[in-house]
Amino acid sequence: IRRLAQGNQPSTGLGAVTLQDALDADGTLVLAAGELAVGSNNVNIGGSYWNYGGVFNAGTQITTFDSASMGNIIQSNGILESFDSVNITGAGGWTLNDNITASGTIHLDTGTLTHTSQVTGITVTGSLEIDGGTFVGVANGLLIDGNLSLLSGTLTAPSDYLIVSGNWLRTAGTFNDNSSTVVFSSMDDETITSGGESFDNVVIGDG
Repeated sequence: IRRLAQGNQPSTGLGAVTLQDALDADGTLVLAAGELAVGSNNVNIGGSYWNYGGVFNAGTQITTFDSASMGNIIQSNGILESFDSVNITGAGGWTLNDNITASGTIHLDTGTLTHTSQVTGITVTGSLEIDGGTFVGVANGLLIDGNLSLLSGTLTAPSDYLIVSGNWLRTAGTFNDNSSTVVFSSMDDETITSGGESFDNVVIGDG
C-alpha cells in the first residue's frame, strides 16, 4: 500500500534482461516491468530514472547519474529495490520521487539533489556522502538510514526534521540548519563530528 501511495506498482516479473557489459543511457531510463539484472556492470543515466514496478537486480557495481540538466527525477522503488553504489557526478539537478536504497554509498559529487514534498518522510537507506554537490532538504522530513558525511559542498536540512541513524561527519562544506531539528536515532554506538558547524535543535534518540 505504501508503494502504491508513492506512485509505484508492486514489482512484477515479466522476464529478465541481463547486461553483458556497461549500460550508458544518455537520456531517461525506464524500468516498466520485469527484471534488469546488471551484475557487475556499471550503469550511467543521463536523465531521469523511473522504476514503475520492475526489479533492479544489482551486483557489485556503480550506477551514475551524470546529467547536466535540471529537473531530473529518480523514482527507484527504494522500498524493495536497491542500488549497489550511486554516484551523482553531473552538474544537473535531481529530485527523489520516493525512497532510495543503496547497499553501498550514495556519493553526491556535483549537481543538486533534493526530495519531493509530496511524500512524507522520504528515506535514504545507505550512507550519503556529499563531496562537492548540494543537497536541499524540503518540508515533510527526511530520514538518512545510515551515515551522513559532508566533506565539501552544501547540505541544507529540511525545515522540520532530519533524522540520521548513523554517524554524522562534517570535515568541510556548509551545513544550513534551516531552523530544523536533527534527530540522531540509532540504537547502536555512533559518533557526531560537527566540524565547527552549529545545529539549531538536536534530539538524541527518537524517544
